[in-house]
Amino acid sequence: MMSLTKAKAVAKNPTAYDVEELHDALTTILDSDRLTEQQVTNLQAKIDPVMRCRMPGITPIGGEAIDNPRQRCLRCDYDRPVALFRAATGWRTTCSICIKDQHRDAMLWRTYGIGLATYERMRREQAFCCAICCKHCPDFWGANSLHVDHDHVTGKVRGLLCKQCNAGLGMFGDSARVIEWAIAYLNAAQQ
Repeated sequence: MMSLTKAKAVAKNPTAYDVEELHDALTTILDSDRLTEQQVTNLQAKIDPVMRCRMPGITPIGGEAIDNPRQRCLRCDYDRPVALFRAATGWRTTCSICIKDQHRDAMLWRTYGIGLATYERMRREQAFCCAICCKHCPDFWGANSLHVDHDHVTGKVRGLLCKQCNAGLGMFGDSARVIEWAIAYLNAAQQ
């Protein structure tokens, strides 16, 4: 049986070991009474995906994957392709889709004081359309998505706008008076 120290070393860099060593390390970790349940879960999560994609019948040695190896994300609980769990430092237990959502949620909280769930609720309430021009913005993120409009003085979120309307309000300094002048200017120019 492998020592617990060696098993922890295997868990730190599982891609450097073969299936037998991974299996021995996993058995040692699961049988250990010196680790907390959380430590066992964390170590197992590092070894499992690597071991699974090297199992016979999934990826033969020196060949292409026969099946599309999949892994269950611990955050969203979906089976996703193993490629979504790769990281520069090894393997993750959370898929890259959930990682991006975590970053978006953190950015929304940090910038506007709302979470991803609130942003999603607002999108649905506005039927995925801009609150000013009613342009349909179906994308969740990117150029064709809804942007959070907020009062720059109080920080209060007012609604979701398309990129153009949000930029337009910003260019007018969020001033209703300046926007009225712009409307008067446009009306005068049309006559």
